[in-house]
Amino acid sequence: LKDKLMKEITDGDVILDIGSNIGEVSYILGENKNLHHYLIEPEVAELNCSKKNLENFNVKAKYLNHLLWKESTEVDFYPANETHDSSIFDDEDGKISRKVNAKKLDDLNEINSLKEIKLIKIEAEGAEPEVLEGSKNTLKKTRYVLIDVGPERGKNHEITLKDSFNLLIDNNFRLIDIS
Repeated sequence: LKDKLMKEITDGDVILDIGSNIGEVSYILGENKNLHHYLIEPEVAELNCSKKNLENFNVKAKYLNHLLWKESTEVDFYPANETHDSSIFDDEDGKISRKVNAKKLDDLNEINSLKEIKLIKIEAEGAEPEVLEGSKNTLKKTRYVLIDVGPERGKNHEITLKDSFNLLIDNNFRLIDIS
């Protein structure tokens, strides 16, 4: 999949890395390319790691500390920095949450001003469908979406493939590959 994407991504393209964690996707995709990266991550510690990991690499990046959701509202957020599994969904008993202001991707001024987006990568620890619901205007100007739909949603570790796929189909995307 990386090879297919690398052929499509060219100098000057815009990449949105939603759930950027420590910046590894921007690092990989930005290799030998002059891209504009928007790393969106709800955890400050991980966002700071992204900056550190990319500081000596020729990456034009904006770091946005936001939790994305289907609407702009306050939500419970369950941090899990040590396992990189922070989520809006509680996946174990006894996990402590904190209140966080969530936003729709469509409401972010930095994103609204973009005319074209080559790729959106989404890794939202089970909240991929909700992130897509809050991104309908942004999806209209996006060429590709790369999404992690693994078993990360809540205590039952549900996959988000069906809901995410249907939302993408409803927004005029088609499946190119799955792995």
